[in-house]
Amino acid sequence: LDGLRALAVMTVVFFHLGWSRVPGGPFGVSLFFTLSGYLITQLMISDHARTGRIDLKHFWSRRLRRLAPGSIVVVLAVTVLALAGVFTGERLRGDLLATIGYGANWRFATEGTTYAQLFESNASPLLHFWSLAIEEQFYVVWPIFILFLSRYGKRAILNGVAIVTAVSLLLSIYMTQAAPIWAFYSLPTRAWELGVGALLLFIPEKS
Repeated sequence: LDGLRALAVMTVVFFHLGWSRVPGGPFGVSLFFTLSGYLITQLMISDHARTGRIDLKHFWSRRLRRLAPGSIVVVLAVTVLALAGVFTGERLRGDLLATIGYGANWRFATEGTTYAQLFESNASPLLHFWSLAIEEQFYVVWPIFILFLSRYGKRAILNGVAIVTAVSLLLSIYMTQAAPIWAFYSLPTRAWELGVGALLLFIPEKS
């Protein structure tokens, strides 16, 4: 799994560098979402099987300790560079606030900011935080969802995850045509990628 994570990150980095021989940058993000869905759901199910409960406070604090330090460093660096005049733009302050609150994806969707603008000279230095925002929002909602389903057994978790994944996929297909920017940035239309990872947990192992 760590190897797949590294592969996902590498494809995104190469995509940003413009290496045409290594396509698939957007796929790298999708792969990372799927791995996150698998690992996070596995963690919660394992905790429930071992202790009979899911400690939401402990789960959220672990996620925050894992992701917040790096985010804070980047936000502070961007803030300092903006004050120094390196980064400019009327929307930068709003981007900073949205990033701090892990709502960058909704910010860019509302502003009509496409991800292709990352390659423009006036691109927001925080545009890449859209995917981290989706992950954080997933980490808030998903444990509550799994905790509720766990009261009714593993079959209920499987059925619930399958339904959410299917609905999200259908919504993504529709929104890709109706409002592609929202399809790209919103949690409801990207949740199926995380849900696929969760569903992989229920594939029977061969003896």
